[in-house]
Amino acid sequence: MSPGSRVACFADAWRAARQTACPGAGPKNDEKDGGDQVAKGEPLPADFHLVGTWSGQAARGGTVALTLTKDERFTWKYTSGSETKSFKGDYVIAGGRILLEDLDVGGVVLKIIPEGADAFVLRAEGGSGVRFERVK
Repeated sequence: MSPGSRVACFADAWRAARQTACPGAGPKNDEKDGGDQVAKGEPLPADFHLVGTWSGQAARGGTVALTLTKDERFTWKYTSGSETKSFKGDYVIAGGRILLEDLDVGGVVLKIIPEGADAFVLRAEGGSGVRFERVK
């Protein structure tokens, strides 16, 4: 996690159990799911763990492979036909939401909706979301 990044700011704010103004939070994120709202959501169940490799079907077709590591790093790989796009960077989970930040592309805050121990949905405010299943 890079010092001064939005992910670091969110993590610091969450761990301190208070809200702070984070660099870049605002217009890039939906107002309701924006960076300043991360700490306000519902906590995830204690037995729900996201570290691992996940596979999902994108709403517009194609597949998404998502890997979340213990050291708060992520890789997101979208494949549709012969086209592949990959993003990687830092993440933080707080208040039932996840912030994924790629330093080249920017960040996004998504709501986490658990569906048992081995499945969940990531959804932007107003979006249909992507349902992921754990790769075993």
